[in-house]
Amino acid sequence: MRKIGINFHIRDIVWINLSVFFKLFFNLISSIVMARLAGAEYFGKFQYVFSLNCLGDLILMPGIKSALINSAARKTEGDFIIAGGKRIRLFPFCFAFFIFISISTYLLNRNIDISVSFLIIGFFTSLISLFDYYLQYYLGRQEYKTLFKWDALIAISSIFAALTYFIGKNMLKLSYVPLSIVIFLPLAWQLICYFIMSIKVKKRIVKHNSFSDDFQSYSKNFSLITIVMTLQSNLDKFIIGAFFDFKSLAFYSIGKKFYESLTYERTFLFQYLQPRFVIMKMNECFRYFKNYLMLCSGLILFFAVLWFFIPGLVIALFGKEFLGAT
Repeated sequence: MRKIGINFHIRDIVWINLSVFFKLFFNLISSIVMARLAGAEYFGKFQYVFSLNCLGDLILMPGIKSALINSAARKTEGDFIIAGGKRIRLFPFCFAFFIFISISTYLLNRNIDISVSFLIIGFFTSLISLFDYYLQYYLGRQEYKTLFKWDALIAISSIFAALTYFIGKNMLKLSYVPLSIVIFLPLAWQLICYFIMSIKVKKRIVKHNSFSDDFQSYSKNFSLITIVMTLQSNLDKFIIGAFFDFKSLAFYSIGKKFYESLTYERTFLFQYLQPRFVIMKMNECFRYFKNYLMLCSGLILFFAVLWFFIPGLVIALFGKEFLGAT
C-alpha cells in the first residue's frame, strides 16, 4: 500500500517528516544541552551570532535553491551550473558583509570574541554557499530517502557546539570557552557534508546540459519571498541581541523555538509539493494542495494543544533559570 485516502504517498511523507523531526530534534537537544551547560548569558551570545548567520544568506540570492527544485523536476540540470556561477560571483560580497559586521560589532561593544565569531561564520557560510544548493536536486527528483540521510548528517552538526563547550569547560577546565571555537566545529562539519554531497550530485548531472528559460526569473522571485521570510524569522533576534541584552535574547529564542517548529514543518511540506506542481496538470496539483491544507490543519491543532504545556516543558528541559522564556 503506497497511498492513503488523501492522496499522499506514505513513504514520501514518512521520509519528509523524519527529515523535519531530525532537524528539530537535534536543534532542540543541542539548545537544551548548551543552555544547561553555559547558562542564559552565554546561550544568548550563541543565539545572537547564529541569527546573523541566517541574515548573511540573504546576500547569496537564496531563491536559487527553490528555483533549482523546479530545474531538477524538469530535468534541466544545466541550471545548477548557472547557480554555481552566480554563487561564486556573490562569494566575496557575502564574506565582505561579515567582515563589516565584525568590525562594527567590535567598535560598538569591544567584544573581540563575537567579532572573531562573525569572521569564522562569514568564511564558512561563504564556502558552504558554493555547495549547499545541490541538496535541492534530491527534492526536485523526489528522492526523499536520500534527502533524509543528508539532512540527518547535517543536523548532527548542532550537537558539536554543545560538545565543544563541554570539553572546553569540563575536561580542559577553561574559565571561559571562546564562542569562536564553539561555532567552528559545527560549521566545519556542515562544509564537509555539503562538499561530499555536491560531488555525488555532480556525477549524476555531469552529462546533462539542458537549461530552462525561466530559471533567472524564478530565482529572483523566490529570492524576494525568501528574503522577506528570513528577515521575519531572524531580524528580531539580531535586534534584541544588539540593543537589549543577551539574556533577554536567550529567553526569547527558547520561547520562539516552539513556534518555529510549526512554520518549519509547513515550509518543508510545501517543498514536497513544489516539484509536483511543476510536472503535474492543474487539476492534480489542486488535489495535492487540498491534501496539503488538510495536513497543515491537523498540525496546527496539534501545536495549539501543545502550546498549553510549553511553560512546563521549558522548565523541565532548560531549567528554572529560563522560566522567563515562557
